[in-house]
Amino acid sequence: MIKTGIIISSDKAFNGKRKDLSEDIMKEILSKNGFSVDFTSILPDEETLLSEEMVNMADKHHVDLILTTGGTGFRERDVTPEATEKILTRKANGIAQAILLPFA
Repeated sequence: MIKTGIIISSDKAFNGKRKDLSEDIMKEILSKNGFSVDFTSILPDEETLLSEEMVNMADKHHVDLILTTGGTGFRERDVTPEATEKILTRKANGIAQAILLPFA
């Protein structure tokens, strides 16, 4: 089974002002496809916190896959891509492109 972590980037969800619906959907899809969701974090849209949690999941909890949701718009606080870029040692652009294919 593939060990997975989910990071939700949302000021409103973190502050309890809105329920994040993506977590349940992601867990359902992952479990149906042989993935275990071992860690889930809801964090505010803060680049450093997001980067640190990605490193924590990878280095301390040894997850095989980290999925992020939220923080990808064009508002000033939407910083998930920047937080991810900050810690990457190698890009896998083909994966991102494959994810988008069903929507093309």
